[in-house]
Amino acid sequence: MRRKRIYSDMDIHLIAEADEKAKKLGISRAKLIEISLKSELGRFNVHKENKRLTEQAAEHQTTYDRLEREKTELTEQRDEFEKLLHEETDVCNRYDEQVKSLKKERDTSNANLKQIASHLGVPDTVKHCKQRIDELQASIEDKKRERNHFKAQAEEAQSKLNVCDTKLTLLLTRSWWQRLWNILPWIE
Repeated sequence: MRRKRIYSDMDIHLIAEADEKAKKLGISRAKLIEISLKSELGRFNVHKENKRLTEQAAEHQTTYDRLEREKTELTEQRDEFEKLLHEETDVCNRYDEQVKSLKKERDTSNANLKQIASHLGVPDTVKHCKQRIDELQASIEDKKRERNHFKAQAEEAQSKLNVCDTKLTLLLTRSWWQRLWNILPWIE
């Protein structure tokens, strides 16, 4: 159907009233004027238009209800995601704290390693420190073997000294007769 624009001079108050009614119905002023003319000319079926508007309102209500459900679901999802985000943030913060702690521990270990390397007189790498410590351990084992050898010799010498001391005591306690004939007391 071909459409043609109609022009008319109208009172300002009538235009304001038409705008207000159109706004309440949710249609444009031109559409309200068209409906009013059809109604006035007898070609407008109020029951049919009422049915159409009721169906349209029902569709809008169904769409509104669906959108409300979606909004509720999305809000719940958002809340879950925010909760997960907070949990993940907490986990990340704990990991950051652990990383800082490990870095501090590493720096302390490096400082200790440098100090140990300085005392050992080697470059400050773990390999050099380990090598020097292994050398010192081998040297300690050698010194322990020497100590054990000298300890065994000292015990043997102490044992011989005790025997000599005993013999000397026996010699000094001999009678004059045994001294005259040079009789040794441990031979008897």
